[in-house]
Amino acid sequence: MPDFDHEQIARIAYRFWEQRGRPLGSSEVDWCRAEAEMTAHRRLMARIGVGSLALRPDDGPWQTALCEPAHSE
Repeated sequence: MPDFDHEQIARIAYRFWEQRGRPLGSSEVDWCRAEAEMTAHRRLMARIGVGSLALRPDDGPWQTALCEPAHSE
């Protein structure tokens, strides 16, 4: 798994949680979604030959709904 910045994941996960109405007891759903979004973002940047661009929690809309490991092509 890529090495992610904990603070960045936390900010994005918090935004997802807020968008879902702040439900209790489901933080892992938002955390996994944030990690999946960051993985997809980094893969896209690598594919188009761009270095690491900042991924901010307000850069949505975020579309990844499942929390599962990203598959290599």
